[in-house]
Amino acid sequence: MSIFNDEDRLIRFKPMDLSKFRVSSEDIKYLSPIKVIMQDMAQQIAMDFDNNVVKAVQSYAIDVDKDELFKALAYDRDQYNKGFADGFKAGKKDRWITFPGPDIPGKYIVTYESGEVGRCYWGSLKGVFCWQRLGKDITHEVLAWMENPEPYKEEPDNEKD
Repeated sequence: MSIFNDEDRLIRFKPMDLSKFRVSSEDIKYLSPIKVIMQDMAQQIAMDFDNNVVKAVQSYAIDVDKDELFKALAYDRDQYNKGFADGFKAGKKDRWITFPGPDIPGKYIVTYESGEVGRCYWGSLKGVFCWQRLGKDITHEVLAWMENPEPYKEEPDNEKD
């Protein structure tokens, strides 16, 4: 048996008049302090992040101007990535690459384990990209690959008689 009856357990509230809490936008003449604090916090977090980025770069003994660093970081990343890819592709034209395979299926110049240089096909065989000869995977035989050079073109003779 309980020492409290059900009436004792109930907390009775008087109905509250909520009309005094209704405020129109015209009555608000200030910014919420919470919003201001959050803006200040966001600014502080951004400053801390910026300082940490600069410290990370400087930890590699690189002298960097903070403003120039962030200008470079804000640079159009798509344009940067395209320039990097173009430069990387141009650099691959005349050098041997051991790994990974090419981005585009096709025939490439390869060096075999035997020391011979030849042409080989890079493409999908049963859903896996590999070096192929006569429909067989010969990836284990290929040591390095190189892009095909531009075809030879005779230079036009600019001399006039």
